[in-house]
Amino acid sequence: MASLTHIPGTTGLPLIGDTIRFLKKPQELFNKKQQQYGNIFKYRMFGREYVCIMGAAGNRFVLVEQTKHFSSKDGWVLINELFHGGLMLQDGDEHKQHRGILQAAFKKEALQHYVEAMNPVIQEFRKKMAQQTAVTVFPRIKELTLQLAGIVFF
Repeated sequence: MASLTHIPGTTGLPLIGDTIRFLKKPQELFNKKQQQYGNIFKYRMFGREYVCIMGAAGNRFVLVEQTKHFSSKDGWVLINELFHGGLMLQDGDEHKQHRGILQAAFKKEALQHYVEAMNPVIQEFRKKMAQQTAVTVFPRIKELTLQLAGIVFF
């Protein structure tokens, strides 16, 4: 990672940095840092240093010019821990290739097929739920989600 010494901001204590403040009041933390340092500042969280770019121009730069200046893989380290190698964590040609493969699954015809296949299961689920006087939501939604995933993916 490049040196961040030229970027304003504080990194706080080693490892901890702003982690506790972030977990308590994330919006307040970033608003305060923006007021102190402007739209670009550094901070430390979960043992890593980060750079925050705020404002319309900053967002446009990050979102439009992203492939030229930023690495998705390096930018989403925490997400990479959970979804190693996921599409949003890939860069360059690898990202283009995998995105192309996945695009077929999200075309209009494919989405219509998913809806047609899922609707009967959802309607049956609704009928069952309407007959219940009390429902523990999480297990029922989990069951429905697994049924729908089975229909769509297998």
